[in-house]
Amino acid sequence: MLYTLVRVAEFVDQFLLRPLASVIDAVVTGVYYFLWGSYFVGYCLVEGSTLAWNLVRSTVSDVHSGCCGLRLITLDVTEYLYGGTRGGLKNAWDFGQAVGRFFCNLLIELGDCILWVLLLLPRTILFIVDCLLDFVFHSIVARGLSLLNSAFRLSIGLSVLLILYMFRRYVYLLLIYLLQRARIEISTKTQSVYLWTDQQLHRFRQNVRNDPGNAGSPNRGGCVVCMERSRNIVIMPCRHLCLCKECSQQLRLRLEHRCPVCRNDIISFLPVYI
Repeated sequence: MLYTLVRVAEFVDQFLLRPLASVIDAVVTGVYYFLWGSYFVGYCLVEGSTLAWNLVRSTVSDVHSGCCGLRLITLDVTEYLYGGTRGGLKNAWDFGQAVGRFFCNLLIELGDCILWVLLLLPRTILFIVDCLLDFVFHSIVARGLSLLNSAFRLSIGLSVLLILYMFRRYVYLLLIYLLQRARIEISTKTQSVYLWTDQQLHRFRQNVRNDPGNAGSPNRGGCVVCMERSRNIVIMPCRHLCLCKECSQQLRLRLEHRCPVCRNDIISFLPVYI
């Protein structure tokens, strides 16, 4: 019995729980990878567009600042040509500083873009490794939960078998008690039916003996079908004593299931001995 329960538990685990767990894992993994892929793509697009926009904005700003500075310096140089050498040299120094800052800022923005491109591959590798580790961990947890579930059900079956084994004598005594009670009830009902039939037969004989109209009847107490043999079969449940044994067998062979006296359904035939 224990081996059968174990085989049934293995069959249910292999053909029902494992496929269901695999389908759930596949759906969860697909949703997880889709969300992570969407996040990764969105992150790359947002980060790249942000860096490009910053580069363009800083470049335009630097170009605009440089142009403004160049215009101012040009005006200052023009004033220098008109006003003297001191102001012209100062303006030339400012112009050189502005050009140097412009090129420095441009190089910094280019360095940021190159650094983002170089870190794109390591970030992708780390993302893939994270997904693989999460998938392996999820698979191990799902398998462990499945094994725990199988062990729990197996323990329940073993506990039931152990309880039945420990209380086997009480179960046996209970079955014996139920069988004896059923036998006593059947015997009581059979005896009551027999006594009732005997009383009816006795009353019928008394009525036949006391009835003067049946004194010359040739079929007094005979079968209602053949009218030759004596009546010794009671039809249940209508309790009509109207057939002989041979006619009751003929009714069974012909599949007649109605009483010839009251036409009610016949459930069984009860033989009586007069």
